Amino acid sequence: MPKGHLPVRSYLSVPVVSRSGEVVGGLFFGHPETERFTEHHEFLMDGIANQAATAIDNARLYQTAQREIEVRRNTERELLKTQNDLEAAQERIKLALEAGAIIGTWIWYVPEDIITADERFARAFGLDPARCHDGLPLKDATLSIHVDDVARVEAAINTSLMRGGRYSEEYRVRHADGNYRWVEANGRCQLDAEGQPLRFPGVLIDIEQRKQVEINLKRREADLALLLDATADGFYAVDTEGKTTRCNATFLRMLGFTSEADVVGKELHDIIHHSHVDGSHYPPEQCPIYRVAQSGDLAHVDDEVFFRTDGTSFHVEYWVRPVIWEGELQGAVCNIVDISERKRAENARQLLLQELNHRIKNLFSITNGMIQMTARNSTDVKQMANALSGRLMSLARAHDLIATSITTKSSTAGPSRLRTLVETVMEPHVGSRSAALKMSGPEVSIGPSAMTSLALILHELATNAAKYGALSDPNGSVSVMWEMSDEALTLSWKEAGGPKVAGAPDREGFGSQLARLSAKGQLGGAIEYIWEPAGVEILLTVAADRVGR
Repeated sequence: MPKGHLPVRSYLSVPVVSRSGEVVGGLFFGHPETERFTEHHEFLMDGIANQAATAIDNARLYQTAQREIEVRRNTERELLKTQNDLEAAQERIKLALEAGAIIGTWIWYVPEDIITADERFARAFGLDPARCHDGLPLKDATLSIHVDDVARVEAAINTSLMRGGRYSEEYRVRHADGNYRWVEANGRCQLDAEGQPLRFPGVLIDIEQRKQVEINLKRREADLALLLDATADGFYAVDTEGKTTRCNATFLRMLGFTSEADVVGKELHDIIHHSHVDGSHYPPEQCPIYRVAQSGDLAHVDDEVFFRTDGTSFHVEYWVRPVIWEGELQGAVCNIVDISERKRAENARQLLLQELNHRIKNLFSITNGMIQMTARNSTDVKQMANALSGRLMSLARAHDLIATSITTKSSTAGPSRLRTLVETVMEPHVGSRSAALKMSGPEVSIGPSAMTSLALILHELATNAAKYGALSDPNGSVSVMWEMSDEALTLSWKEAGGPKVAGAPDREGFGSQLARLSAKGQLGGAIEYIWEPAGVEILLTVAADRVGR
């Protein structure tokens, strides 16, 4: 027994029982003397126990009430938050609807084939709002879809019904005012447990303005493409990696590509720009087009060669400029000019300068020969002067004829006759020897351009004949005959009575080269030499379409 405590010799215990009969505790009283508790004490203890039970029950009820009040308060707070969220959501939906982003909502109950929609949907489809509210079949709701879009929309709906999930399609619908407008329909098909379509809710979005922007952009794109295709220059753009992003029709024609699809997305350097003019390899890293696309500098190349898809080459001049968008380098654009004609013109000019020099030398040689011939056959100075003057004037008239056709780029005068051309060129060489020239052929009109080449060729043949051939002998003669067909003008030059011909010369002189180039390049024909012992025969052909030019 603990120190300081008296022994208990008598005690009294009473249970504390709640109203529901649950024992929630007990009361215990002890006394050191025996038989100290009486029936009165027991009755008193029962009363105390009842009061304790009542107090405990009341405390429990209070705690329960407090918990219920707290739960109710929490529920009210949650309800208030939910209400506020719903109001905010409704306000956002209202603002979106009023802003025109969403112009309608619908729910399609697939098994019943009933679609319900709001008033905005009804206006968009030109439908009765009351019917849309109460529900109508899908076929009635889609009657206003543009006939060109119906098949595509039906296919998209059927796909969503089979697979479920998201649905999105753009199409035109007829409004109540009869006008069509572009809309975008977005929805989601919900499937049941067996995979069958159950509900199909969605929204309509007005995309008319966006579509108009797209249409305008496409129109501007088409106008730009038309403008680029109408230019004589080739247009070719690359990105920073050297891949082609765009080109025009002229570029495709220049290089021999069939369509833009053949070049877009591809690096073309190894196809069209792989070699220098001298045939040496052109590394891509040295290509000015690629360098500008990577550095943003400018480049201009006045003479290089590009290669067509068939392997042939042509001379070009091109300019390369960087493409910059919002401050960032996107690539480069190259404008290409085919300078083949310019190169041919430069070569022709050089050839003409050589020919003029050659002609002057021949002129002095012919003049010297005429002086000597006139001197041998003249009995006095006056006779010599008269004969020499006539021959010089004939030579001058031939030179005027040739010079006019050479220097005239586009003559407005009528064409000359081939017979006149032959007579004028030959007169200084045959003089009064009428038997020295024989001509035969129909009337043929010669245009200014053809006149140049024919005069040069005939002058060269006449000069050679006077120097080395039939006209160098007093008894020699030249026969010039021609025929004209739908395909070509054919001219035959045949010499006779001159020195015996030993065969073709060891090398082709400048004059012969000039004649051959003129026949092939300017006249679209050919010249052939037949070296017969009795005299050379020369066959010249001129394409029919070049004669009158």
